[in-house]
Amino acid sequence: LGGCIISAPFNEIRGYLLQCQGRKKLSFTEFFRPANFLRSTSLGALNQAIAVATGYWISPMVGQVFSATWCSLDSGSPVAFLWLVVVMDVVAYLLSRAFSRSPGTENATVVAEDKNLEVLMQKMQELEEAYKKKMKQIKGLNDKLTKISVVA
Repeated sequence: LGGCIISAPFNEIRGYLLQCQGRKKLSFTEFFRPANFLRSTSLGALNQAIAVATGYWISPMVGQVFSATWCSLDSGSPVAFLWLVVVMDVVAYLLSRAFSRSPGTENATVVAEDKNLEVLMQKMQELEEAYKKKMKQIKGLNDKLTKISVVA
């Protein structure tokens, strides 16, 4: 908690010095707003303190579980192996669900894909028509060559 609070003013100075070149550069009094600074500093420090405390509290329990799992696997227990596979499968499923598209955007994606599909179908029809015209031209030229070769 203290480290976040102590480093916060230096982070503000760094942010001030690294402003975008394309925009109008703000003066320090315009850039530095004490209310925003206090809010972001206190929330950021609290967030990190909670994360560190949770890790400190959970680490011994996780260590015991991993140690017990390792000992069980090392002894050749098929039940431990089965549980490990099930847990890894559940974790992989949860991670895939967490990083997949959100349910609200699926309809928009389907609509966009339908529009893209319509455009592709139109282009495909245009290409097929162009192909048929070229084939007619080729057949006509082939017929001419056949007539010329028969005459010669």
